[in-house]
Amino acid sequence: MNINITIANKRATVLGAPVIVCGNSGYTITFAFDAEWPTGAKTARFVFVKGGAVQHIDRVFDGDTVGVPVLSNIREVQVGVFVGALQTTTPGRIPCEKSIRCESGATADPTPDQYDQIMALLGDMDTALDDIIAIQEDLIGGAGV
Repeated sequence: MNINITIANKRATVLGAPVIVCGNSGYTITFAFDAEWPTGAKTARFVFVKGGAVQHIDRVFDGDTVGVPVLSNIREVQVGVFVGALQTTTPGRIPCEKSIRCESGATADPTPDQYDQIMALLGDMDTALDDIIAIQEDLIGGAGV
């Protein structure tokens, strides 16, 4: 999903009424910059409150489109841009909806037993592949190639 934000007179304005669903990827923001902004690399700053603390994530981008970081368990993200001494004074505000996994947390890592079983299976596959390669080399070598 693409979100459009205009940057004019150092103010970011979100167009329409987009909503970001927490825990999901694939969101992008396309900025429409006024003439004050130079071409080339810029940094988008995503500011949000999580666990009672203000946090931010910076994303450097070139052009006018930036990927939104995966956000989790927040109600709103504020977005601004800066390059050198030029920066937005007023961020764009995008509401966020919590996903089904926000309250219960991320899926638990597999238990060590499951992990060990998976790794053993992969190890057996590596051994089988080595055996197949050795058989092929014997056959090729025996054919006088």
